[in-house]
Amino acid sequence: MVGNGYGNGVLEVSAGNIRTDSSVAVVGGCFGSDYTSASDTTATGLVRVAGGTFQTDGLGAMQHGWDAGQPIGLAIGSGTTTLPREGRPFVGRLELSTGLVKTIYGHLMIGIGCGEGTFVQTGGAVELNNSTYSSSYSSTQEKSQAGEKDVVIYATNSTTVVGFAGGQGRLVISNGVFNAYTELYVGGAGRDAFNIAEWYESGRMRTPEKLFTAIPMDRHDADGKVTVVGGSYSTDKKVVVGADGRGELEMVGVSGSFSCGGLVLSNNTASVLSFRLAETGVSPIVVNGKLSIAAGSKLKVDVSEFKGRRADLVRFASCEGAFDDVDIEFIGAEEGVRPEVQMQPDRLRCVIPLGGIIILR
Repeated sequence: MVGNGYGNGVLEVSAGNIRTDSSVAVVGGCFGSDYTSASDTTATGLVRVAGGTFQTDGLGAMQHGWDAGQPIGLAIGSGTTTLPREGRPFVGRLELSTGLVKTIYGHLMIGIGCGEGTFVQTGGAVELNNSTYSSSYSSTQEKSQAGEKDVVIYATNSTTVVGFAGGQGRLVISNGVFNAYTELYVGGAGRDAFNIAEWYESGRMRTPEKLFTAIPMDRHDADGKVTVVGGSYSTDKKVVVGADGRGELEMVGVSGSFSCGGLVLSNNTASVLSFRLAETGVSPIVVNGKLSIAAGSKLKVDVSEFKGRRADLVRFASCEGAFDDVDIEFIGAEEGVRPEVQMQPDRLRCVIPLGGIIILR
């Protein structure tokens, strides 16, 4: 843990391999129920990776996640306390310029509860694995306690959440490669997003509900934002924006790329898709499956620097739903020019109409 409970911590990684096999690696904040009874704790944590490898296994002592009431993995800005707190006193930040940040098991959670988390990638590589661990009991006693059948000890599909249970999360990518073999939730997530099965340990049944006892799941005001300026983010899984809070996915200029297996603008609270066009346009979001747009989802397009006439915003294999005109905002358009959004069979496109002067003789 870097910056835990009452402390401030900094970890610099420039070479070698820093590896944690604990259930949760915390950067700025607290671990589960350790601080659910404290009302005045604050903590800040910073990890800088400028070479070498920073790796979290998220599996060792995995029962501790259940005991502490917190999902396993890497938590940045972990405000896991169920007590009312003003603001977000737990602040975590991870900066990657060169080298590798890697997870094996567990989840990447940026900004939990009364925490504020930021992950800034200016280079290097991120690898979020979707490893699933499972096993079964075999002894007669354990089978009897489990209902005379083999049961899963532990199983989870990894998930990335930016802004969770009231937390504020930011993921900014300006260079490098971000490979996520996980689903991505921007602006909150429910328990079912973590796909956790019950298991047994020493005759005690652990249920998914137990894993969230230190998380303020009654808060639905998470604030998550993912910004891609350069580099690349890719996942073959779905991306969900605004599932349990305000979520925003932003593309800036033409240097970055973002691709996913599916994109859901759920708008349970607020879903925003944002684009800031450069002179030549913007790198479109590539959805290899379905784009789903819930009613009330917002589209924001900044054309202040755009010199062209049309630019693809999203390319998709299929689409369900559409943006209402009242939910589309254009920024920086020339006076008298009203940009348009066109929904085509395989893409969402911004079009700038031609302007001109008619002279009558």
